[in-house]
Amino acid sequence: MDEKIISILSKAEEDKRIVCITDIQRLLSYLGYTVSQVEIRQRIGDMCRNEVAMIGSCDKGFFMIRSEEDLKMAIGYILSRIDPMVKRTKGLEKMWRDRNGDIQGTLF
Repeated sequence: MDEKIISILSKAEEDKRIVCITDIQRLLSYLGYTVSQVEIRQRIGDMCRNEVAMIGSCDKGFFMIRSEEDLKMAIGYILSRIDPMVKRTKGLEKMWRDRNGDIQGTLF
């Protein structure tokens, strides 16, 4: 199925389109694959981590990274998500401490 995801994104690149997760899921379904959006996201992440494909993401969907501009956009989007996740983590830790006392050990 990974090849199909790459194919979908590669063909969309020809039209200069970013493909939303719903469209990827719909096209995979048309090709006979029953898969959740979560699984698609996991597979795309795995392909990037395993250096199978250069796939970027943004708030509108996924795209093949073909240029330095694409790479910068993909990295910028990833970096923009870090601060909110750190704030969420700190909020959860604070709520835990307020309700239960100190956290045993180190989380990270």
